[in-house]
Formats: sequence, structure tokens, C-alpha cells
Amino acid sequence: LYPLRGALCMANRGSDTNGSQFFIVQADASTILDMEEQLAALGMTLQEYMEQIGGAELTDEALELYEEYGGTPWLHMAHTVFGQVYDGYDVLDAVAGAATDSNDVPEEEVVIETITIFTYGE
Repeated sequence: LYPLRGALCMANRGSDTNGSQFFIVQADASTILDMEEQLAALGMTLQEYMEQIGGAELTDEALELYEEYGGTPWLHMAHTVFGQVYDGYDVLDAVAGAATDSNDVPEEEVVIETITIFTYGE
């Protein structure tokens, strides 16, 4: 699974820490296209950049998915992806755009009131 836009992911804080962070990827396709444009100006492709930073190999298929749907290719194969938002991207964008304090905590509490978990295609 890839950390495409809307992916529900978990990052582990390290071995034997029992610490983790959950997040939903919000970066859309324009983020990837802008990144590719900036890298092209440096004479580099996104795939070459991934190799340079020590990231996982980015196949042509994965690159096409990131270009179409958005996501975080720099986190490719770095965190566990275990869910995907299929609807409600406007809500995702609103949460991501909430005003925050100096500690990056939302100034107004953000609460998930309802959620539906299902297997895609059902």
C-alpha cells in the first residue's frame, strides 16, 4: 500500500519505544507535480531524488499513482499504511487547514464524530 492522498498511516517512533503517531496523508496531486517541476529544474527526476535520499525504489506504476492521486512519495515504504479515505476529502482539507497555536495544536478542538469502516467494494 502506498501513502497516497487519504492514506491512514502509522509511524513508529523507534524500536522498543512503544510510541507511534497516526496520520492521514493530505498532499494532493499538485504537490507531486510541483515537486517534480522543482526537481526537473535541478536536472533530477522524482525517482532519482528518492534514490538519493535513501528512499524505497519508486516504480513507474507507483509514480503514476502519486501523480494522479497525490500523496507523500518521500514516505514510500517508510510507514505502515492500513486504511484509505475514499470520500470526504473536503473534511480532510478543512482539518488540515485549521488554525493552530505555536505547538501546532488546533486552536479549536477537532473531533471525529462519526466514522465508517468498510472493505472497499462492499
